[in-house]
Amino acid sequence: MKLDLENIMTYYKTRGVKRFGMFGFCWGCKMIVYATTDEKLSSSIKAAGFLHPSRVTLEDADLIKSPMILMPSNDEPDMVSLINRRTNFLLFASLYADITNNFSVLFITDSIL
Repeated sequence: MKLDLENIMTYYKTRGVKRFGMFGFCWGCKMIVYATTDEKLSSSIKAAGFLHPSRVTLEDADLIKSPMILMPSNDEPDMVSLINRRTNFLLFASLYADITNNFSVLFITDSIL
């Protein structure tokens, strides 16, 4: 997976892209952790986030090196505690304790049309 991320970022860098953002859901959050904890990859990632981070531990999240928004549900560890320990970059966490696994943003078209 690291090689895939490096290849993708290299491809876009050759086309002038200098900064990257990443966002993951569920198992995809683990890829966000890999990218934002890697010395080489994290230097180009200017912002990242994840929602319902399945398989992400507090230990994983504590190693993140990029600005990040962490949004776990009641099935994942409470990552809000990381805020008090991490002051070297912007990190925001909000535990959605009353929401279960598999949540994300829901747009109801009747309410916006």
